[in-house]
Amino acid sequence: MKRKLLFSFGLALMGLVGAIQAQTASVTFKVNMKYAIEAGKFNPSADFVDVAGSFNSWSGSDHLTDNGDSTYSITLTDLTPGTIYEYKFRINGSWDADKHDFPNGGPNRKITAIDGITAYSVFNDTRPGYVPVNVAVDMSVWQQAGKFDSATQVVDITGNFLNWANFVELFQNHDLIYRGRVIAKAGEVMEFKFRINHSWDADKHEFPNGGPNRQFSVQDTAGGVVNEAGPYYFNDDTTITGIVAVTNSYQLSVFPNPVANVLNISASERIQRVIIADLTGRQVMVRLANSSNMQLALDNLTRGTYFVTVVFSNGKQHVEKILKY
Repeated sequence: MKRKLLFSFGLALMGLVGAIQAQTASVTFKVNMKYAIEAGKFNPSADFVDVAGSFNSWSGSDHLTDNGDSTYSITLTDLTPGTIYEYKFRINGSWDADKHDFPNGGPNRKITAIDGITAYSVFNDTRPGYVPVNVAVDMSVWQQAGKFDSATQVVDITGNFLNWANFVELFQNHDLIYRGRVIAKAGEVMEFKFRINHSWDADKHEFPNGGPNRQFSVQDTAGGVVNEAGPYYFNDDTTITGIVAVTNSYQLSVFPNPVANVLNISASERIQRVIIADLTGRQVMVRLANSSNMQLALDNLTRGTYFVTVVFSNGKQHVEKILKY
């Protein structure tokens, strides 16, 4: 009897341990210090690197391990899966302006905790000859088609500027347009692809099965030039429930966008009806019209992203995406 009880207790304990393990994620934080070394800002013989963030109350971690190739890393094993953490790398545990990422109020790095990933960065995103490029990808079509779930999945970008070996995670602001910043070499062509959940599976990245890479010509930012790559539609898919979201020969204005209460629609042709659907495709409003101009009261709609389908009297249709706030 005692053996059976001990055996049952052992099984229960194993189940409890498994449940606890499933509730944590291990993420490796890795930073390239090569260019800080070359600039004389970091001495591998005398200095150390740590990472401070929302996962440790910004108090700093143990020293990162020197990997022998000017990169330093540490694996944190007790993060909560799916949680977005903010962080910065530091030299000698210091918050002095010349000792940490993006000083003087600059942005924090961000990563969503997924077990087994490596969050790679160049210290302070500073690399000779490389300049910032703002990137953006619109996931709304894939969300509505059921190919992407913003509640459970993440989006990243990878490319030749990272030797296709690392990634930068992108984030949205309630509009399904995922944005971020990378650094790429000025004067050269940046090749890249957007991915879902850091995956190279055929249904998780753009243009699979040997399809082309995206390309963007990176300009020197001297003189105030800003490199803006996107927003692109993920995989260049612009079909929404059978309607192609393209610009037609007629003129159409849907404004303001984002919109608080009243949406104005003005067109060069007569409008037959307007349909508003949420991201799941559910119709939340249908209004008949017999005019080229109309106003829609959106007071009863909750905050979020919607698709406005304008159906013209000649049968043509056009889709606009709006953000209700």
